[in-house]
Amino acid sequence: MELREIPIEGYERVLQCHDGPSGLQAIIAIHDTTSGPALGGLRMWPYTTRHHALRDALRLARGMTYQSAVAETGFGGGKAVVLGDAQRDKTTCLLRAMGRCVDRLDGQYITAEDVGTSVEDMLVVRQETPYVVGLPRAMGSSGDPAPFTALGVFLGLRTCVEWALHTTDLRGIRVAVQGCGNVASHLCKHLHQAGARLIVTDVVPAKAQRLAQQYGARLVAPEEIYALPCEVYAPCALGGTLNDHTIPRLQCQIVAGSANNQCLWEEHGDHLRQRGIVYAPDFVMNAGGLLNVAMELTPAGYNEARVLERVRHIATTVRTVLATAAHEGISTHRAAIRLAEQKLATVRQAKVYGPAGSETPGEVSVGGARVRHRRRSTPASASTQRRQLQYSEDVLRQSEGEHGLGGEEEGMRAFPNFGNIRDNATAFHLAMDMIEHGHVAWGRAVLARLREHLQTTHDIKSVQWILPDVEAALQRFSCDEQHEMR
Repeated sequence: MELREIPIEGYERVLQCHDGPSGLQAIIAIHDTTSGPALGGLRMWPYTTRHHALRDALRLARGMTYQSAVAETGFGGGKAVVLGDAQRDKTTCLLRAMGRCVDRLDGQYITAEDVGTSVEDMLVVRQETPYVVGLPRAMGSSGDPAPFTALGVFLGLRTCVEWALHTTDLRGIRVAVQGCGNVASHLCKHLHQAGARLIVTDVVPAKAQRLAQQYGARLVAPEEIYALPCEVYAPCALGGTLNDHTIPRLQCQIVAGSANNQCLWEEHGDHLRQRGIVYAPDFVMNAGGLLNVAMELTPAGYNEARVLERVRHIATTVRTVLATAAHEGISTHRAAIRLAEQKLATVRQAKVYGPAGSETPGEVSVGGARVRHRRRSTPASASTQRRQLQYSEDVLRQSEGEHGLGGEEEGMRAFPNFGNIRDNATAFHLAMDMIEHGHVAWGRAVLARLREHLQTTHDIKSVQWILPDVEAALQRFSCDEQHEMR
């Protein structure tokens, strides 16, 4: 077996993997491990050249970094791609060779299923390395991530419909689904149950025919999907389908799907905005599967209820991105990248300027193996770096000190005035982050004050989009207190 480093600017490690006996030709790309070990799936696809495989691995790894950052999984971004046809070339020997390649990285990269691989394939990879997640539930693992990815995409799609079409009712909404794989199948089920009118296509006709029969969907040829009149175009196959050739042909009002790297280049997000099409950035929308597999690596172990709670939060993040883009006059794609970069900067800054101990390496356990990495040791310090709130470390540390609620109140005095929907959404996210990381009194005080503001504001969108989340959060805390009293 041969592993050869490929120096790529902007990436921590890129390796070309070759194993003669099994015929394995693969690339592993580790983009960024600021937040923790790189976590990303193992894709198998019949790339025409190694250059195409390398380009796909690099784009996918970068997308995983942003996806992990926005979803706050505590992991970095990476991806592995295998050159070959999954139906024809995939063998046990090849998968085990891939497992040995992953194992050589000693936990810097943790793999999982992806396009062209399955949960069952991960069992074979697991024979050679412990650095695998998404194994069957019977083994105490998190299982197939596809249902969780699909749920997050469905909730995000519905949020975009509410934003663009001013309705929460999906009945009669035409959704053109491109790609009929595992995630798309679960997504179509959600959409069908909600009353949407489905249009489906796939380069493998049998897959599209199956969903068409199952959900009464209209079946079209792959090239027809772009120019069909519909409310939502849902890319759920490979990336790069939003490009110079396809964007002018779109007759939709919304683009919201599960595929990775839907925009071929960053400027294609600008082109969608110029056409007045609402675009839900893929790495925000499709984080559900990542949240599911990442949960099994937490100290407390896998908890499906907690996964579902975090997946439902995807809708709120989509709202924030839409609001930020509208307020700043930028594309949603750029707004999402900015959000991801801010979160990564927060982690980096916390490592440099956090209290004593912030540089102490943390550990996660993968299949019984310990993976050491540097992680945030103080959530408060991370929260102080949110640029939108310009929150000072001194004030936040005071709220952690010996002053009790007085410190919390001091933090409130530093909190900016609530204003437009972007400010209000940012305030809500900050409060929830603080509560999650133990600053409960401070976070609830922010929520209470935010509710007072929203009850008197004339900003209709803030009332429609933010107030329900605030009310639900405060109600949940009230119920928790009553339960503890009993």
